[in-house]
Amino acid sequence: MIDDELELLSFDDLADWGEIDRMSEEELDAELLKSGYTKEKMEQFRLKMLLMITTYKNSIIIEKCKQKRMEHKMSTNKNPFNSLDKAAKDQKIANAISPLNQNRIDAGVTNIDVRILDWPDEKRMKVLLSKMVKATIGGNIHEEIPEEIGEELFKGGLQTGLEAFNVSFEISGVSRAFTHQFVRTRKAAYHQQSSRYTYMGDKFNVRMPQTIADDPEAKALFENFVNVSRMTYDALCKLNIPYQDARFTCPVGLQTYIVAEFPLKTFIDTYAYRACPMFQWEITYVFREMKRLLVEKLPFLDQYIKISCEKNKKCTFQGWESTEAVCDFPWNAERVFKSEHFTSK
Repeated sequence: MIDDELELLSFDDLADWGEIDRMSEEELDAELLKSGYTKEKMEQFRLKMLLMITTYKNSIIIEKCKQKRMEHKMSTNKNPFNSLDKAAKDQKIANAISPLNQNRIDAGVTNIDVRILDWPDEKRMKVLLSKMVKATIGGNIHEEIPEEIGEELFKGGLQTGLEAFNVSFEISGVSRAFTHQFVRTRKAAYHQQSSRYTYMGDKFNVRMPQTIADDPEAKALFENFVNVSRMTYDALCKLNIPYQDARFTCPVGLQTYIVAEFPLKTFIDTYAYRACPMFQWEITYVFREMKRLLVEKLPFLDQYIKISCEKNKKCTFQGWESTEAVCDFPWNAERVFKSEHFTSK
């Protein structure tokens, strides 16, 4: 059965699709060519077939899981909540439901929330920094030192004094792809939502790259994948599979929540490269938001929190990708780093 109006098919029609699903690529191509399909239309057919069959198969599997669960023996499963009575277990699960279970698929940076939680007191910081600068030559403990002397530490010299002050932020709605990169900064402290302890929900939020959102066919594939992932995760949880195991079916775009605390020097140093537009778009957006919020509290820091290339007017990005199509700084072609082994792409 090769139907030109594939999008009009229902799940009931897919009972006849077993034959197509079992075909090899060569056999399917031959059938499509017989039906007068062009190469481009054949590819569209495959995508639509994938959407329909994957969803259909998953719905069958989940239905079987539901039947199996009815016969499931609680004594054999390893969920840590099994020892609780039903009311207590329901309460335990209810307390650990992710607040990011809102049935959203957000494109780009839509609905990413960043908030500043803690920052230094400006006057106390300047006094202490001034004392640190003066400590190089020694001084009278009771001496009043002009506050502006402390800003020397932002310009050079021994900058360890900047590690005495911390800034903290909370970030919600970012993907796990983001946090996997975010936590690579080792001198910061992090507290993140646990998908091991928390039930992520049957409609967990997912972040969709803008490139996918802008392409109708890619968007349809992505949305179908998310729905299949949600159904599978929820079905596994209902089978009393531990959350830490069920989460293996969640996409890397799964939205999460994280609190981050940086020593001020670490934040300035990390911003210098993470705010570069050549990095992953969530990272760039979040770091620029964190700077904006911090500068609102401490305006004098604005001149010291810069992308590294803004300081020397040369591109300092050390990846292999071409910068010219992505970066809008006028010096984007003046690369400090160029790989000797890999071509820019």
